[in-house]
Amino acid sequence: MPESIGKRGVKVAVSGAVAIYDQASRLWRRGVHARFNGLILLYHEVLPQHEDAYERQLRYLVDRYSVVSLNQMATHPTGRWPIAITFDDALASFHDVALPACRRVNVPVALFVPPGLLDTPGYMTTAALAAAASFENVQVGSHSFNHRRLSTLTATELDEELVASRDTLSSLIGSDVRLIAYPFGDWDDRVASRAEHAGYERAYTVRPSCVTRAIPALSIPRVTVEPTDWNIEFRLKVAGAYRWMGSLMALRRRFRGAAV
Repeated sequence: MPESIGKRGVKVAVSGAVAIYDQASRLWRRGVHARFNGLILLYHEVLPQHEDAYERQLRYLVDRYSVVSLNQMATHPTGRWPIAITFDDALASFHDVALPACRRVNVPVALFVPPGLLDTPGYMTTAALAAAASFENVQVGSHSFNHRRLSTLTATELDEELVASRDTLSSLIGSDVRLIAYPFGDWDDRVASRAEHAGYERAYTVRPSCVTRAIPALSIPRVTVEPTDWNIEFRLKVAGAYRWMGSLMALRRRFRGAAV
């Protein structure tokens, strides 16, 4: 369900204050770019009517930042603020709308796929996934097998979701899959441990924060964005000003036994 205008407005106001603080901190060389190593964006869907808005967002990123792949982000590149673009779910609109825009603007993109949902209504086909994976700037990762809440599964179910997804995707695209994004951002220490045991090297959450060298490889944050974001929303998000939400989410989850 979309957020209300009032709730979005509050987030923009708080994030605007964070951005002002970041600008002031640059005077002491303590700005966001000095303290963090980049940002990873999370998209889900780009509908045809939002294609132009999405492409404008991509061009904004290319003009002002360094758009890198997830593998490049993992090496903590220096220079202009690095930003990586990811998509979850492998919806049909990724192949039909988002990927063509990424190719026009020439930006790398990572797609996290639940292979159990391929070839079903609304999702990509296996043929479309194989075609997308053949492009140089497209990286494929796992999104579990059937997009289930991993922390709620038994040990056997969890291992099946993790291993079957990785094995199936590796076979479909012809290369080893070592990345995973937790469905619904739902994970805990047990899930992270089993993901590592299943052969995943890095895992991505939905906690809206910046990337740092200190973040564990199995709990890397991402900031959710939409083609329908207001311009000021999008600009504050990619500048790292929404990271205060990640701190609140982590604090809240600390008392619930799960993580984001």
